[in-house]
Amino acid sequence: MILLPAILLAISSAAEVPVSMFPSDAIERNNNYRDWYGPELERLGEIPLWVDSRVAPGKQTIRFTFIPGATRIVGRNATVIRIEIEEGKGRLIARTEIYDHRKHSIREVAGKSLFPTEIIKLQDLVGKADPWKFPIGTWDEPDQLSIHCTELLMERRQHSGYAVSHILISCNQPNRLMPLVDYITELAGQKRKDLRY
Repeated sequence: MILLPAILLAISSAAEVPVSMFPSDAIERNNNYRDWYGPELERLGEIPLWVDSRVAPGKQTIRFTFIPGATRIVGRNATVIRIEIEEGKGRLIARTEIYDHRKHSIREVAGKSLFPTEIIKLQDLVGKADPWKFPIGTWDEPDQLSIHCTELLMERRQHSGYAVSHILISCNQPNRLMPLVDYITELAGQKRKDLRY
């Protein structure tokens, strides 16, 4: 009887352990996943995709997050574009951070259903770009500095599991990747200048 409160306390404490926005192997490769990217996604109201990452066949989530360089520009900051696809149907949600000198807020910039033709084109561009050719890695050079570059996180959760890749999108623009990035930007009603790449 004396041990029961201690057991219940241990269970309660375990249940309150926060789940990281990214898996440990991503954080081990780059602390920015924990220190920089995770907090940005939390502020944007997003949840971890890698937890319970295996989903039903035919269902997937694609999330592109644009994070400006370390020098924050008053007025706009990180933008997330999330696309949910299931059984040939798709839904896109996009949110951006709004900063001024006194407050911080989140504004939804897009929320819409995708047409089947848009999903087909998106999947075709994903196949051509292969954005997750580095399952947990980067398209950038190992020693490349990123302080002034807009960063792009590319995540996908599907039946085969979770993948995340990263690129300094305003500094590096691989030909094979840019049609996909531009199309997702277009679907969200945004332009390159909006996302600063």
